[in-house]
Amino acid sequence: MKRKRNRRVVKVPSTAQPTLLPSKKMAQAHPKDLEACRCSVCLDLLNDPVTIPCGHSYCMSCISDCWNQEEQKGVGPHTCPQCRETFSPRPVLKKSVVLAELVEKLRTTQPQLDSIQLPYARPGDVICDVCTERKFKAVKSCIVCVASYCESHIQPHYQSTALKKHTLTNASDQLHDNICPQHNRLLEVFCRTDGICICVLCAMDEHKGHDSVLAAKERAEQQKTFEKTKKLCQEMIEWRNEELHMLKDGTVYVKDAAREAGEHCEQVFTELLQCVEGTRAKVRARIREQQMAAEREAEGTIKELEQEMAELKRRDVALQRLSQQDDVHFLKELQQIPTSYETKTFDLRLLSFELMKKSVSELKDILEDACSKFEVKVSEEETIIFFEVKDLSHRSGRVRSPTVVLEDLSLNIVVRSYTDGKTHFLSFYLDASSQIEGKSCTVEACLKVINQQDVKKSFSRKITHKFCGKKSFWGFLKFMPWNDLMNPAKGFVKDDKVIFLVTFWANRDD
Repeated sequence: MKRKRNRRVVKVPSTAQPTLLPSKKMAQAHPKDLEACRCSVCLDLLNDPVTIPCGHSYCMSCISDCWNQEEQKGVGPHTCPQCRETFSPRPVLKKSVVLAELVEKLRTTQPQLDSIQLPYARPGDVICDVCTERKFKAVKSCIVCVASYCESHIQPHYQSTALKKHTLTNASDQLHDNICPQHNRLLEVFCRTDGICICVLCAMDEHKGHDSVLAAKERAEQQKTFEKTKKLCQEMIEWRNEELHMLKDGTVYVKDAAREAGEHCEQVFTELLQCVEGTRAKVRARIREQQMAAEREAEGTIKELEQEMAELKRRDVALQRLSQQDDVHFLKELQQIPTSYETKTFDLRLLSFELMKKSVSELKDILEDACSKFEVKVSEEETIIFFEVKDLSHRSGRVRSPTVVLEDLSLNIVVRSYTDGKTHFLSFYLDASSQIEGKSCTVEACLKVINQQDVKKSFSRKITHKFCGKKSFWGFLKFMPWNDLMNPAKGFVKDDKVIFLVTFWANRDD
């Protein structure tokens, strides 16, 4: 009877499992060491790695695709993409377990490797000064060493006690600018007298006796000025950004306003042309009516004249015959013939249309004069202040727009809230200050709050005022109800932003 053996299974701890590279060393692996785990086709870490007979390794999908393409093109024996060794027949691909474990260990130990490893230098990148074969992209530069290093070669500066004292900066290809061309020493002193960076030997030689400090100390002192300049620059950027945003909004408004004005003017001119066309039709009808009446009257007069002429001709014949009679018959018949004639006077004024022509000429003069005045008014320069106010509901006091100079006047929009004890209103004013003593200027203005949902529903009121003196305010204390302004459903406020617009026409008073 055979004795049954007891099999004991011992589970080996994960820390005792054999690995090709320890985890600590793996985290610091040189890119050359990682090159063996990278597919030369896709340049990524091996995925389902296989090793072909020549010894080179690829992703199973990559080498399969290469060989499939060779078969489709009818190329001869299958080849290795690297060494070009040929194989016939096509080798059977089997996953390399050992290599797969190595790659998996790399992914587990250093998961960020996929995105940062092997950053080959591209045109314009700073290259590593230590790499001997293919250059990698430098990530840091050492001012003391005057060299740039990739992610792998910079590690000694992080680990070595002596190298940790070196000053590291972002990778730069201008390190040699920090070296004195005369003494080949680091430029670590700043000469305030000459305003240049120098080395220690220069400070003891050509710049001896000059006001010199360490470059780092001068940097610390100048940093305050730099921060102020930087803050001012950021404020200018923010200010200009607001102006740019306002200008873009203004451009949109001008586009909509131009379209609305074009449509309105087109409609008015169409109605005007229709009015002129109607007047022309009435004049034509009136002329035709008078012509027909005159023709009818003339035809009646002509008929009467023809009848009278016929009667006169008959008398003339009778008188001619009577002149040939003897004395007795002459005297007897002469008494029966009328010795006087009644004639009618005919008025031919209806045949002249001078009154009609005069009326139409007067209308033409009126229209030409109106068009001439209209052209002058259109050609006058108009100025627009486009003013956006943010957080108007949270502001107290007056809000003033940027200044616009028009005909020697400095003009601003001034808006604020106003309460008469019961109702809350928006106050909307013009603030004008004359820059020339003793001068005045009459300004026509349209004060408008833009409806941001529909420009056609914008609320506006007009003023005409003669501005003079140093200060002059004019406008509306109760321009519009505050509740209407701040109600989003009304369309005047959007994202707590209100847009005010004033259009000016100015005439200087001589």
